Amino acid sequence: MVLAAVACSGGGNTYVNEKYGYSVTMPDNFRAQNEDAEMEAERGGKLFISSDNCSIDVTADEKTFEYITPAEMLKQGCEFSVSAYDMDENGKVISQNVTDNDFTVVGDDGSYLQAERVLVKGNTVVTLYVRYPSEQREKFDKESAEIMKSLQFN
Repeated sequence: MVLAAVACSGGGNTYVNEKYGYSVTMPDNFRAQNEDAEMEAERGGKLFISSDNCSIDVTADEKTFEYITPAEMLKQGCEFSVSAYDMDENGKVISQNVTDNDFTVVGDDGSYLQAERVLVKGNTVVTLYVRYPSEQREKFDKESAEIMKSLQFN
């Protein structure tokens, strides 16, 4: 079984996870940190790091509980990692958008910006984190937004 592939397309690399049926496109300078198929299968994705200290971590899982949307998860008190920034005295949520099947939040903990996007389809939950140094916002904000937008179910 082919679990995933990284293919070049239009000036970027597209990571495709066939097991969970999603893909994400990132700039060419990001490299996978592990080619261990067993670890990739366990995590449902991979960690990618750029040469200039930006990271992309994408994971997926099948939820065994009844289907629940991101909006319902928030109502029930579930915290997505970036949304916890507003609990930290140094951290703040910069933006947040919640729809039935899509949750996106950007936060700054004082040292790093982290964008998190959670997509839900059926019982599959895919989580994408993009993290980069706060002082490099001008360089990475647009790139991060494009990476977040590219996450999709196939």
